[in-house]
Formats: sequence, structure tokens, C-alpha cells
Amino acid sequence: MNTAFTVKYLFPLAGVGMLVAAFALYDSSSAFVDRSVETMGTVERLVLSYSKQDDSTTYYPVVGCQTPDRQNYTFRSNYGSNPPSYSEGESVPVLYDPASLQDARIKSFFSLWGGAVFLGGLGCLFGLAGGGWIFSD
Repeated sequence: MNTAFTVKYLFPLAGVGMLVAAFALYDSSSAFVDRSVETMGTVERLVLSYSKQDDSTTYYPVVGCQTPDRQNYTFRSNYGSNPPSYSEGESVPVLYDPASLQDARIKSFFSLWGGAVFLGGLGCLFGLAGGGWIFSD
């Protein structure tokens, strides 16, 4: 399989696959927002994660919250950053699923929609790169 074939035919297929995954992530986040309840939480600590592959560190916030009926729960955000986006002791808005308290997220654009935007952008780039070549012939 040569490089021209890869770019011309596999890139558009990969792009479509990424766009489908982006839509699924968007749909999942949208459903989560619709069924969730908002409360305030506090960043209790930052968990450091080290990657040997690219020699990088990422900080994930661990957030403590309380439901209106005074039930306490703690969760670790699925999204981290370096430098840290939050500091220990910082108050943050939180969305949680009342049916499953561990299904909680910090209410921020990236934690809710970042995966869909990232995959959608990559899908568009792959689709345009390969599709442009197909239609230019």
C-alpha cells in the first residue's frame, strides 16, 4: 500500500469515523447535561499523572460536592491539564447525574464538549485532506 493510496482513500474513511465518534460524544454529553443537576464543589486536591511515552505530566482535579439532600461525594475529573486549570480549595460548578453520583463533571466547556470538538476537528482535517485529493483527480 503506497502513501498516495493511504491519503487518498483511508484518510476520508478515518475522517468519517472520527466525525461519527464526535457526534456520539456530543450526543452523550448533551444527554448528560439534560439529565444532570448543578451544584457547587471544591477542588480537594490535584492528582498528578506522569506519562513516560511523551515525558509529560498532567494534573487532574479531585472535586468534593454535596447534593441538596446533604449526600457527600467525591470524583476525579476525566480531564486534566498542565499547568493545572484549578487550584486546591477553588470552588467550581459541577453537574452530576442524580441517579449516579459518580457520573459527575466540572461544568466547563472542555470537560463537557472538548472530546467532541477535538474529534470533530480531526475528522474534518482527515476528511478534507483525503477528500480534496479524491475530487482533485
